[in-house]
Amino acid sequence: MTIAWDPNTEPDVAGYVVAYGSAPGQYDGSVDVGPTTSWTLGNAVDGRTYYFAVYAYNVTGITSDPSPEVSGTAGPVASQPYMNIDLPSNNASSLPDFVVAGWAADVSATIDSGVDAVHVWGYPNPGSNQAPVFLGAAQINVPRPDVGAAFGQSFTNSGFVLHVAGLAPGLYDVVVFAHSRISGTFNIAKNVRIRVQGRTSRPMMAVDSPVANTTVSGAFTVGGWAIDYQEDAATAGIDTVHVWAYPLSGAAPLFVGVATVGVSRPDVGAAFGTAYGTAGYHLTASLPAGSYNLVVFAHSSVSQSFNNALQVPITVR
Repeated sequence: MTIAWDPNTEPDVAGYVVAYGSAPGQYDGSVDVGPTTSWTLGNAVDGRTYYFAVYAYNVTGITSDPSPEVSGTAGPVASQPYMNIDLPSNNASSLPDFVVAGWAADVSATIDSGVDAVHVWGYPNPGSNQAPVFLGAAQINVPRPDVGAAFGQSFTNSGFVLHVAGLAPGLYDVVVFAHSRISGTFNIAKNVRIRVQGRTSRPMMAVDSPVANTTVSGAFTVGGWAIDYQEDAATAGIDTVHVWAYPLSGAAPLFVGVATVGVSRPDVGAAFGTAYGTAGYHLTASLPAGSYNLVVFAHSSVSQSFNNALQVPITVR
C-alpha cells in the first residue's frame, strides 16, 4: 500500500514520519522517510485495513501535529511479469560454454524488480520429450539502467546472467524461468533455440628436457609445455601429464610419474594467448640404468582424453 501527501510549505521542514496501524488512532509502527512525499508499506496483509498519519519535522527536530488520518484496505496485487533474453540469440550456434543473459521484472513491484530467482534449463532435441538439463540458477540483481529508464528506478537491477559450461553438443531449447515475488510462482518463461557445437581439439606440446639422445644420471627433469588450443580459451586445456619409460630392450614400460601442470610459461602465452601462459609441466624423475624411449602423454580437458604424446630417446647411467 502506498501513501502520498502534499509537502509542508514551511521553509525549515526537513522531513516526514509516517505512522501506521491496524486500528483507528492506534499506530504500532512508524518510519522516518526523510524529505520524500510518499511511502509504500511493503508487507501489507490482504484484506486488512490500515490507518495512516503523517508528521512533519523541522531542522531542529520539532515535530508537527499529525495530518488527518487516512485508511485503506489491502488487496492482492496483480502480477505483471516481463522478461527478455539478450544472450544467446535465437537460432544461434554456440560452443559448449556460453552465457545466458537478459532481464526479468514484475512491474507490479514497488521496491525492487519483483523477481527473486531465475532458473535456466536446456531441453535437448526439442519435441523428443528427453529429460531437460538444469543449467543453473542465474545471478540476479544485475544492473540494467535501460530497464530502469523504461519501467522506473526500482527496476534498474533487473538483469540476470548465467555462465553455462560443458553442455553436450546438440540442439536445445534454452528456457529461462523467472520467479515473481508478487505471485510467489515461476510465472514467466521465455526460450531461445540454439545448436551447441563440440569443440575441435587442437593439441600441441613440446618436451624441452631431457633433450633427445642425451645421457642422464640420478634424478633428472622432465619438462616442457602442452596445450589444447581454443580461440576463446580460459585455460591451457590440459589437466594432467603422465610420463612413461619404454625400455629399448622390449621389457615392460615403467611409469615414471605424474607431472606438475600449470607451470608458468610466458613464452607460450606470448605465442598463443594469455590463457596459455601456464601451459608448462615439470617432473623430477629417476630410472634404472638403461636405454629408453621416454614418452610424455598430455590429457586434454577439451577432448577428455590423452590425445597427445611425444617421445624422447634417452640413456640412463
